[in-house]
Amino acid sequence: LKPESDTLEAAELAVSDALAGERGAAVLIVDVGPAGTPLRALGLGNIKGEIVTASERRGIPSAPGISGSSTRRPQPTVHDWPTGATLVLSTDGLKSTVRQPEPPALYHRSALTIAAAIYERRRRDTDDCGILVVKA
Repeated sequence: LKPESDTLEAAELAVSDALAGERGAAVLIVDVGPAGTPLRALGLGNIKGEIVTASERRGIPSAPGISGSSTRRPQPTVHDWPTGATLVLSTDGLKSTVRQPEPPALYHRSALTIAAAIYERRRRDTDDCGILVVKA
């Protein structure tokens, strides 16, 4: 993005324009700064975002629609991004509900280990999937 268009809304519009006329996609664009600064997110479609801390799990909303074919423009949301938090973004190729959530001790591991463990536990065999883990 060019500096003058360095916003979540501009990024979403650029992605939507690039996908226009194609199949489209679910998108979750996140502006992650240093721990302790607000985390901003903008989501459209069937994609999941979650901020995990030692005491809670908070979802990041995503508006209904498909980037590239939806005229709906989602609004950014602002979230706390405390020291020690973990951001987990995943597509619908991973189950969003499981009988037991991941053990809290998992989130003390590296981002790669967290992503691999969640992938192993939640992978659907019928869909492609993606997962991204970022630690504050």
